[in-house]
Amino acid sequence: MSPAGLVALLALRTRAERDGLLELTFLAPADQHVLRYLIHIGFVQELVQRGVEVVEANPSGADLSEIRACLPVTYVTGEFEMETAANALLDTLDAIGAPPHVRHATYLVMTELTNNAWQHGSPCYVVAQTHSGQTSGTPGLHLAIADFGDGFAASLRDFKPSNERAAILMAFEERVTSTGDRNRGLGLTHTLDAVDGYPDSRLSVVSGNVMVVREKREFEAYTGPDCGGVFVAAYFPFTPAEV
Repeated sequence: MSPAGLVALLALRTRAERDGLLELTFLAPADQHVLRYLIHIGFVQELVQRGVEVVEANPSGADLSEIRACLPVTYVTGEFEMETAANALLDTLDAIGAPPHVRHATYLVMTELTNNAWQHGSPCYVVAQTHSGQTSGTPGLHLAIADFGDGFAASLRDFKPSNERAAILMAFEERVTSTGDRNRGLGLTHTLDAVDGYPDSRLSVVSGNVMVVREKREFEAYTGPDCGGVFVAAYFPFTPAEV
């Protein structure tokens, strides 16, 4: 269960509601470790709060000791929720002894991407999870954000991108913004700088039917099914302290 998968499922619920599908059911996983994690991180509670019927979500036992520090499911509709989530993320990183450069990079990426989502797309979900790497092989922080706006090509239509891939790449250029304000459009550029300046970090952006991955200062693009929204995931490797 990754942050990217969690925010994608929550965003799909938002999309279903927008499309008039109001009677939704979530069948909880049978694996007790996974179910306890979904409750611990607030995923199940968010579904219930949004009117989704959750079936068979009664975990046996309550041992959550194996779950590392995380930023629970957070619904962001504006600057206040964004700042609250960003500060909670810093508290999470402090709890596991993250070094200053980790705190700086993750805070910048989260605030810029979350702002970009709710200002240009729609209210969004954000989730973060730290890993020791003992089972996942990816020690560090995984962060994900999802919204159900119209995507990059629609947002940047005035710049006439040839397709979704071109629109995503264009969005990372300086002063490219759907607002038309030439003093803006630096957020994604700063995000790119943070990712490029952090060794072995990775940024993935999915919009429409395209996924663009930034790693080792290079972009790679892939085509798949149309997701109907925008999903962004970032990974910053480091070895968390035991908590």
